[in-house]
Amino acid sequence: MHPESEVMENRHLLFIIFTSLLSTAARRGKRSRRILSWPRSLKRSKHRHAHAIEWGAQKFTGCVTYDICFMSLAIQLPLFEHDLKAPSEFTAADLMESVRTLRNLPKEPIPPICILEFDGDLTDWLVEKGLATPFPAWPCFHTMMYSVTAVGGKCGMIARTIGGPYAVLIAEQLLSAGVRLIVGLTSAGRVSPSLPLPCIVIASSAVRDEGTSYHYLPRAEMVQCPTAIGSFLVPELQALGVVVREGPVWTTDAPYRETATQLKHWAAKGVLAVEMQAASLFAFAAALGTNVAVVARVSNAVDHRGDQFDTGTGQEGFRIVQAIVKAGERFLRACDGTRVDNIPQRD
Repeated sequence: MHPESEVMENRHLLFIIFTSLLSTAARRGKRSRRILSWPRSLKRSKHRHAHAIEWGAQKFTGCVTYDICFMSLAIQLPLFEHDLKAPSEFTAADLMESVRTLRNLPKEPIPPICILEFDGDLTDWLVEKGLATPFPAWPCFHTMMYSVTAVGGKCGMIARTIGGPYAVLIAEQLLSAGVRLIVGLTSAGRVSPSLPLPCIVIASSAVRDEGTSYHYLPRAEMVQCPTAIGSFLVPELQALGVVVREGPVWTTDAPYRETATQLKHWAAKGVLAVEMQAASLFAFAAALGTNVAVVARVSNAVDHRGDQFDTGTGQEGFRIVQAIVKAGERFLRACDGTRVDNIPQRD
């Protein structure tokens, strides 16, 4: 065995033994001080025994008291080491200005409501039917924006924004361009056994089982949707004759690592569906003070025996887009102080 490999294996084995002892001590409460054999050279106090083991750059510290035993891992993980208050040296505005310069693009107003369409199939259908046309002034290296006419207004639509990092990358640019409401229209899998298929879930909060949100907000299990738009979206979508639920979702970066234990755990906590962008978008919006929403089309489940991944026809998808835009316009007017009751209804 290579010497470095042997050292790492020994460190790993010692760590397992140490944590096992601490776990046993914790279970035995007041007798915990007798479980571990501490070196005589170690300083002891009346109330606490402490033992620190340093392996190179990694430190594992175990603390045992008469009533409690706990272990804190002082492992430095880059994901949790960000200075969230420090400004970024590279911004969306910088990139967009470079795109305009290199492609000689005009600086035109972007539609105030933009939809990030996760799958792309709906965008393709809208383009095929002439309902979506390219928006050439969109300054982005990675995506194409389409302009979609819906219920008398227009929205922007960007296809295949898959996953939290990509969705937030584009959302940063949309915010910099002056967009006022960013809506993630995504596919999702069922978590709650009581959720019918197919249905629509409006995410009110999200489990942060991804990485992007930790670049914007401090560590926490969940993040709330910072935009109070649910009361606008629910009635518009229900009017389409579909089942609509509002509640928490589980955001993951690894859809092929959704285990039975995880599904059961989050279902017990009231999570409705699993998807790939809500927590990231919510954290971005909360940190930067903008408006977002996530509308999830739940179409599959591991325990479902019927058709899977059927999100409906293109026409049905277009009606969902129209409902989102209609709700978004009403929400923005309410934000501007216009009485919602006086807003003309569009067919």
